[in-house]
Amino acid sequence: MAREDAVRAVGYLLEELGRRRAMDGEARQEGAAHEGTRIVEEAEQRLFLG
Repeated sequence: MAREDAVRAVGYLLEELGRRRAMDGEARQEGAAHEGTRIVEEAEQRLFLG
């Protein structure tokens, strides 16, 4: 019984780590998208506002 509890606890831990990694990946993708948008906006300002 104790062994089953330990295996279950490790399973929960792995699930939580997977969720956190997924959230971190999403945050990195959003950050990259925002960075790309910022670069385009700055280029537009330089072109149009001189």
